[in-house]
Amino acid sequence: MVQLAIEKVPDTNRLRVIFTPENMVGLTKAYAPDAIVNGRIREDANDAVGDCHLLHRTARAPTENMEATISIVDQDVKVHLFAGVGNPLVAPSGDISWNLDVTNSTRGSETRCIIEGEHKGFPAYEVYINNHLVHNYTPPSYGRLTMTRLLNSHDSKGIWGVVPVTRRECLP
Repeated sequence: MVQLAIEKVPDTNRLRVIFTPENMVGLTKAYAPDAIVNGRIREDANDAVGDCHLLHRTARAPTENMEATISIVDQDVKVHLFAGVGNPLVAPSGDISWNLDVTNSTRGSETRCIIEGEHKGFPAYEVYINNHLVHNYTPPSYGRLTMTRLLNSHDSKGIWGVVPVTRRECLP
């Protein structure tokens, strides 16, 4: 997660930028078949791991291949986001990766956000600037057979492929 807050300093042409990159990776969980009832994970499925019953294994993806950098030129604030990580519970697994540039450009009273780059094998994500949603991605819905192939192939790009991202948005 990267937090970026940008505000114009009153009566100047300067920007105040607060940039907080954090590699916050959620816990990946693998459940045994008895943990799923009617397509949902049972509420009591968070018991001891390793017993092949309910919650079976947990792991966290490594963060060393994730980066967030910032550059400021005149009235442009550019954040570069890059990562390539696999599922820590599947070896080998295809990477979920992203390589995105988010540029916030202020000219006079107009502020624009430009998002460019690509991602692959990605679940879903949202980009907010100053609590304003500027971009979101939700992957297409695939049937059970396609998802089974994906999970067994360890090749996320074979099904989802590289998704180019180009978005331009005026901010309020």
